Amino acid sequence: MIFSKREKEKNEIEKTEVSNLLDEFERNRVSDDVLDFIKKNIDSFIDWDIIIYFYKNSGTRQTLNQIAINIGRNEIDLEPRLRVFVKKGLLGMEKSIYFDRFNQKNRLLIKKFINSLSDRTSRIILISLIIQKESAQASSYKFTKRIS
Repeated sequence: MIFSKREKEKNEIEKTEVSNLLDEFERNRVSDDVLDFIKKNIDSFIDWDIIIYFYKNSGTRQTLNQIAINIGRNEIDLEPRLRVFVKKGLLGMEKSIYFDRFNQKNRLLIKKFINSLSDRTSRIILISLIIQKESAQASSYKFTKRIS
């Protein structure tokens, strides 16, 4: 193929822009330990809200209804996710009152997770990861319903 000088310059500019974007992606990449924490513990945006809520309100002890009001979520959607966090040991529950049980390592990972949200590229990576997980769960649910 024969390219004009202008086409070659345009092509070089596009290559440079792509290269710059890839460099920015690498600089702003979410740390592996935070990604691992998210992959193991955060399966939905409801989970995301719960983790951030209890991190920012450390020491709070609240009922399901109070949590639902404070994070703007439906109790029916929230309760099963809270119970999952209790089973994982991230939250505790006594007499229908929920509270955080974050150890020092988890507290640090959650802080890094929240800090990474301030960077656009990292935030896009994290949102994409959660969307993929939610999509996979929805597909799995539909498949299970068809079999039943």
